[in-house]
Amino acid sequence: MPKSLTKVLIVDDERLIRQGILHYINWQDEGFEVVGEASNGEEARLLIDELKPDIVITDIVMPVMNGTDLIKYIKAHYPAIEVIVLSSYADFDYVRDTFKHGVIDYILKPKLDGEVLLETLKRVEKTADLKGHTVKQDQMDVSLKSKVDKVLKKYHHDADLDELNQIISGQVFVFVEVRRSDFSREEPLVAIEQLTSVDNIELERDDHHRLQLLFGEEDRLADALNHEHEALSSHAVSLIQSSKAKEAREITRLYDEIKLLRRYHFFLSEHVLLDYQALPVLVPSNKPFDLSIFLTLFKQEKYGVALRYMDDYLNSIKQDYQSEPNEVKNLLGNIIFNMVVALTDKTGKNDHFEQKKYQYFNAINHSTTLVEAYFHFQQFYNELTNQVMQSNQEHDNLTQLLAYIDDHYSESLSLTDLSAHFHFNPSYLSSYFSQHLNKGFSDYLTDVRINKAKELLNNHDLSIADVGSMVGYQDHSYFCKVFKKKTSLSPSRYRKETTR
Repeated sequence: MPKSLTKVLIVDDERLIRQGILHYINWQDEGFEVVGEASNGEEARLLIDELKPDIVITDIVMPVMNGTDLIKYIKAHYPAIEVIVLSSYADFDYVRDTFKHGVIDYILKPKLDGEVLLETLKRVEKTADLKGHTVKQDQMDVSLKSKVDKVLKKYHHDADLDELNQIISGQVFVFVEVRRSDFSREEPLVAIEQLTSVDNIELERDDHHRLQLLFGEEDRLADALNHEHEALSSHAVSLIQSSKAKEAREITRLYDEIKLLRRYHFFLSEHVLLDYQALPVLVPSNKPFDLSIFLTLFKQEKYGVALRYMDDYLNSIKQDYQSEPNEVKNLLGNIIFNMVVALTDKTGKNDHFEQKKYQYFNAINHSTTLVEAYFHFQQFYNELTNQVMQSNQEHDNLTQLLAYIDDHYSESLSLTDLSAHFHFNPSYLSSYFSQHLNKGFSDYLTDVRINKAKELLNNHDLSIADVGSMVGYQDHSYFCKVFKKKTSLSPSRYRKETTR
């Protein structure tokens, strides 16, 4: 009868710690089987419900659900499972508290190595045996998923491959993944439901993808995939699949194909099916993006032309789908940065877009498809160019307003008159003057009139009263009062001093 194994689950939010534990010892040779790993207590709780490990090795300080709460859950629902705590020296007060909840042993992370780990596991296993807790399973009963996980994470042994070959003997297997394509659709990611005629195990799942390993007779597997492809065609997803194989040693190669397809999917998300053995024709892009051309068009306010230039480049890069997604994301971020610099040079510092650009950098960086990344870029582009065009319109409006005042300053001109002429609300126009000229309408009109009066006073054929009347002041004494207030000189004194 095959040697029985003690099942172990590893829980730590630091991936390097988990990887270190996986490679410290030769697990099967020592009588243990790592059935899974988790990065927080909540993930671990779900795996414990599914895998029923004999021993859980867990960190204490973790996000989502910490180690203390996980231990309480384990002892409340699975009292036979033994728990080993990992801790730093700083966490030791927490460790001491966990022994109240049933922890059997602990390991200090700074002292963690293969010898300490194996010694602790053996000690815990022996204690569990004495208590009659451990219920071991034969190697052939250990979950298929855990064996595939071991192969994919490359801490398997030849015996794992032999057992996998026994399970899938005479059958074909393939990796298939449903991958979200339309980020704007909020419906849950669909499951692969049509594959009922073949065996399958789910290996990965998050908001963006679901990965399964399928195995069965080749014809039935092909029929199942065809049906699934048809069923998913109406959803905002892509079905990506590796090539097929019959030997367990090919699992890592096929998984590498899936990882490549995920990268290709960034560019090919509009394809419903991405089959590694039937990929679209690759067309290398011979059209590099010239940032200086784009920025020249942008500065010339040829916004539509600039965006078409960007569209042409992205359409070419889609066909060169072996490109690196991060390079495209970095390019979009760099363009945003340079547009803000150009806007600052044109209009002065703009705190709104200085802050906003970081929001879009983050959105583009986390985009899973080119369509999504470009959507965020276009949002920023539209907002920024609309702001520039609005500023230009405001500048044009202001130019027209000032020209009108310059032509009609001698008339009885009021804010109400100006508002009626330009079809503006008077209160809006008042704030408009304050915002753009840092003075109210009355002050601006007075400055225009006094400056014109200064010019007219150089003509000695005109009386002071004539000058006042010509710039809009019918009351001579009032004109003199306003003139002196603005220049500190009376009109007659100003004429004498400037015409000596």
